[in-house]
Amino acid sequence: MLDQPFDPNQTLKQRYRPIKLLGQGSFGKTYLAVDEYKPEKSLCVIQQFYPISNNQDQIHKASQRFELEAIRLEQLGKLFGPNIPKLSYFYIGFKKKIISI
Repeated sequence: MLDQPFDPNQTLKQRYRPIKLLGQGSFGKTYLAVDEYKPEKSLCVIQQFYPISNNQDQIHKASQRFELEAIRLEQLGKLFGPNIPKLSYFYIGFKKKIISI
């Protein structure tokens, strides 16, 4: 599942349903999603680690940057509260990682 782009008909962790691709860069894609777990079905953002390179060294470096981004996002959320998206899910899978904020 994580080795391919999200399908709007699938739900990540039986909770997050991507509804729109917001953007993508050299090592990831960002989606607007619905948190199906919450009664109000609130919106959230999912970042998918999806490197365009096949070079293992570049994938490893991008993976480290992606994980560091998740750590910093969590730290900033604790410091600045509602002004920073809350990190609610971080997944490490085979070559792919997901952050839901």
